[in-house]
Amino acid sequence: MLSLAFLAFALCMAGAIDISRRLAVKSEVNSYGRVWSGAVLSEYDRHLVEDYRILAYRGLDCEIASKLKDYADFSMKGLMNAKISGIDTNLYGMELTDPDNFRMSLKNSELSSSISALLGSGVRHSRPASEDELFGRRVIRNKAVLNSLPSRGDSSSVNLDGFEDTAEDKSEVTDFLGSLGDSAIEMAYIYQYFGSHNECTGDKPTLLRNEWEYIICGKADDARNYKSVKNKLFVMRNALNLAYLYKDSGKRELIITVSELITPGPAAAATQAIIAEAWAAIEAAEDIRTLDKNGRVPIMKSDDTWKTDIRSVLKSDDVTGKLDDEAKELLNENIDQISDDQKGKGESISNGLRYEEYLLILLSMTGSNTRILRIMDLISINMRYRYYEDFNMSEYHTGVGFSIKANGRQYDFEENYE
Repeated sequence: MLSLAFLAFALCMAGAIDISRRLAVKSEVNSYGRVWSGAVLSEYDRHLVEDYRILAYRGLDCEIASKLKDYADFSMKGLMNAKISGIDTNLYGMELTDPDNFRMSLKNSELSSSISALLGSGVRHSRPASEDELFGRRVIRNKAVLNSLPSRGDSSSVNLDGFEDTAEDKSEVTDFLGSLGDSAIEMAYIYQYFGSHNECTGDKPTLLRNEWEYIICGKADDARNYKSVKNKLFVMRNALNLAYLYKDSGKRELIITVSELITPGPAAAATQAIIAEAWAAIEAAEDIRTLDKNGRVPIMKSDDTWKTDIRSVLKSDDVTGKLDDEAKELLNENIDQISDDQKGKGESISNGLRYEEYLLILLSMTGSNTRILRIMDLISINMRYRYYEDFNMSEYHTGVGFSIKANGRQYDFEENYE
C-alpha cells in the first residue's frame, strides 16, 4: 500500500512538473517571440524615417527566418529543455508596396496637419535660381529601375470631363479638397514632402524636378511630365473659359452679332461655335502664360479678369482657317467696325489660383491608388538617387509574421509598426 501510494504521489509530482514546464516554455516562447518581433522591427531604414517619416525594414522571408533562428538559439538555449523544431516566416501582406499598408504608414507618419493648414505653412519655398540647368530634363531609361517601381508604368491619367460643371461655384483650392476624406492625408503628404516645377521642400537632392507633375502624369521623362500637365491645365482653362463666354451676356451677344455679320443666315450658328471656341482657347493660352510666371488665374473669369479681345480672335488662324472666301471678305470689310470693349483689364488677380494650386486640384482628381503608387515611385527613385543604387521597395515590410514550433506545439506571432 505504501509503495502504491508513493508511486501515485510520484506520478502526480511528475505530471505537475511537466505541466509547469510546459507553461513555463509557453510563457518564455510568447515573451521572447514578442522580443524577437521587436528586434526585427527595430531594424527599420533610418533614411526612410528621416526623409519621409516611413517606418519599414528591409528583409526577405529567408533572411528574417535566419535572424529568428539565431535569436531563438541564443535566447532559449538550456531553458526548461525547450526544443525549437522549426521557425517559419510569413511576410505576405506586409509589403510596403501594398497601397493599404502604405496608407497606414502615412497615417502613422506623424502628419496630423490638414492640407488647408499646410497651405498657410512655410514647408515649401521657391526653387533657387542656381539649380542645374539640366535639372527638370532628366529621363529614367533603365528598364530594371522602371520595372522595380511600385507603379510599374501605370498610365492612368486625370479625367477632366465635366470639370467645368463642378467648378462654377468654387473659387479656392480648398473648395476642391474639402471632400477628400482619407485622401486628405495623401494630399498633405504630397504637399509636405515633394516638389513641383516652381517650388521645393527641404534641401535634400531629388532626381526629378517635377515631382507633383510625375504623380499626375507618371512619365519617366521629367520634361514630358511638365509639358503634359500644362496641356491638362490648358484643357481645363479652355473648358472654363468657354463656359464663361456662354454665361456672360455681353460676350455672348457680341459673338452672335459678329457671326451674323460675317456669315449671314443659317451658317451663323456654326460660326458662333468657331469664334467661341477660338476665343476660349486664346484666353486659355494667356492663362497658361500667366501661370508660368507664377501669376494667379481665377477659376471662373469675370469682366475685369478677362484678358483677350475679339479682334485678336477674328484674326487668328483658328477662325480664319475655318471660314470660306466670302466670309473672310466680309470679315476684312467689317473688322474695323467690331468693338473690342468686351476685353477686360486683365490685371493681376490677388484671389486667383497659382500654378501649384491648380496642380493640387489635378492631384485631387487623380485616382487614389494611382496617386499612392506614384508617391511610392518617387520615394524609391530618391532613395536610389541619395543612398542605395539597388533600393527596391518591394523588399521592405511594415510588419513581421512568423510561427515557432517548441516542444511539439506551434506559437504564432504577428507585429506591425504603430
